[in-house]
Amino acid sequence: MIILYNVGTQYKVDKELGTSRCENCGHITQTYLLREIFVFKLFYIPIIHKVKRRGKMCAHCGRMERLNSQDYKSLK
Repeated sequence: MIILYNVGTQYKVDKELGTSRCENCGHITQTYLLREIFVFKLFYIPIIHKVKRRGKMCAHCGRMERLNSQDYKSLK
């Protein structure tokens, strides 16, 4: 019997925060509020979802500024 499983990371965009200047790359670009989620799938069915971190991400360079859960909820 073959057991198919997959372990990975998914990004879920919750909101578009508008344009701002990125501290990392210096570009004025879109900023997104998102969650990085650890996913374990068994036979292509998601079994475990665990939020690894929450934050704001620059659309140009992909840098993610971490937010705690209170700040994340206030922006959402």
